[in-house]
Formats: sequence, structure tokens, C-alpha cells
Amino acid sequence: SRQWAELYLRLATVNVYLLHDDYQRAEDAARRCAPLAESLACIAQHLEARLNLGYARRHRLSWAGAFEAYDDALRLARLTGDKERAAVAQALRAELSAACGNIEEARLAGKAALHEAVNLGSVRGEIYAHLALSEACRRGGESNEALHHGQQALAAAGAHELVKMEATARLAVAAAR
Repeated sequence: SRQWAELYLRLATVNVYLLHDDYQRAEDAARRCAPLAESLACIAQHLEARLNLGYARRHRLSWAGAFEAYDDALRLARLTGDKERAAVAQALRAELSAACGNIEEARLAGKAALHEAVNLGSVRGEIYAHLALSEACRRGGESNEALHHGQQALAAAGAHELVKMEATARLAVAAAR
């Protein structure tokens, strides 16, 4: 039970670092969470650690590492049947693809992630998918479509009072305009 407590404490610490945009510490903490969650056979927390690791790396501009973490999360989520986290991983990976200039790949993955997230009722997956599609459309020269997806992300985040995601969606709307 000490290991379980340690795992949840580490995961909570990662979330605090992410909340305060301390991506270096978030990455370090997430990297320590993944093997512990794996050793405890706690798939959900292992997936969250992989998603957090990818998110921190993406914001530190370690894009190859972010792709690796998102791919690991996507593979593990599909293998274990965790459709919600698979949609989140696919959406986050799509946004990263858009940022790297892989517009068509980002659009296809973003649409697939959005479809899955909506079917599952995953608010987090839906928001990330809309943000990915907004970025892909903006970079692809479709500002109206980018604005639409940014506004959809903003509406979903606002409806669930997800303040940080709402701020991120506002930035996507501003970029699209």
C-alpha cells in the first residue's frame, strides 16, 4: 500500500506541475510514475503518466519524445481497451502533428479522435480533438474552420468550468482570428 500511496502522490504532483506550467518538473515526475504504475499493474495510471509525459515534452519542445510518449499511450490504451484515453492520446498526437506541419495527418487523426470522444462522452478528448483540428486548420489556411473548432473547444471547456483548458481554447480562437 506504500507503493500505491507513492504512485498517487507522484501523479498528483505531476498535475500540480502541469497546472503551473512547470513542464521540466512535470516531465521528471511523470517519467518516475510510469514504471511504478506499470509494476503495480495499474493501467489507468500508467496511461495517465504516459499522457502527462507526452504533454510535458510537447510543451518543452521535445517533439520526438512527445510523439514517443503519445504513441506508447495510444498503443497501451488500444491494447487494454481504454477507448477514452486512446481518444485523448490520438487528439494530443494530432495537435502535435499539426504543430510539426503534418496537416493532413493531423486532420485525419483529429477527426477520428473527435468522433470517438463524442461517442464516448469524453469531454477531455473532445476538447483536445477540437484544439488539434483548430491548429491543423489554422496551419492549413482554413481560418474559418480553425475558428469553429477553437470555439467548440472553448464552449466545452467553459461548460465544464475547466479554466486552464478554457484559456488554451481562447488562445486557439485568437490564433484563428
